[in-house]
Amino acid sequence: MDSNDKISEALETSYSSEVKEIKKQTKEIQLGADKADVDFNLTRKNLKELIDRGSEAIDGILKIASEGDHPRAYEVAATLI
Repeated sequence: MDSNDKISEALETSYSSEVKEIKKQTKEIQLGADKADVDFNLTRKNLKELIDRGSEAIDGILKIASEGDHPRAYEVAATLI
């Protein structure tokens, strides 16, 4: 009886070697973290682009409102913002 069997008997459990499975799971988690980083960076880039485009659109709307100098144009611009 080796030490693993004695420990298993004392703890009323069974001993099994799952070292390989744990290593596989660790690798999968690391790969998942890499994918999460890629997704995060892509999402961040897309959000920045959307914010920039939105700012440009708002500037254009306000320019049109100021050129027309009509209260309704400002009301529409405010609603869109």
